[in-house]
Amino acid sequence: MTNQPERLHHLLDRARRGVILPAEGEQLAGLVGELEQQVDTARATARRLNYRAQQAESKNAAFQRAVAQWDVNERGTYITHGSLRAIGLAAGTDILGSVRHLKHFQRVEQAEARVSALESEVARLTAGHAPTTAHSEGAAGI
Repeated sequence: MTNQPERLHHLLDRARRGVILPAEGEQLAGLVGELEQQVDTARATARRLNYRAQQAESKNAAFQRAVAQWDVNERGTYITHGSLRAIGLAAGTDILGSVRHLKHFQRVEQAEARVSALESEVARLTAGHAPTTAHSEGAAGI
């Protein structure tokens, strides 16, 4: 007994030569029908996979845009709220809704920035102004 591809080639050869029997014609029609179904299934699978690939590429681009907003330096990594929101949207979940201490972190970051600004201002104002000895002693006695 021959396998399906060999049988198909045999029947096609007989059809080309014009010597195919009616029963062989029916077999050929059945094999061609099976192949058409396989092609239709393969096309549907290819469309589905292409769609999923486009979705994955879109999500990847969204993640890359979000991560590009991060500030990475020697002090650490600062992740913006907009970046977290974008990551959550791309992932299909509400990331920020589950962050309970978000406002606290915002206030700490604002305080750190203000302290840095004040330190810079103090350094600028005191540059070249060495305290006198009498002034220092008076300050110590208070």
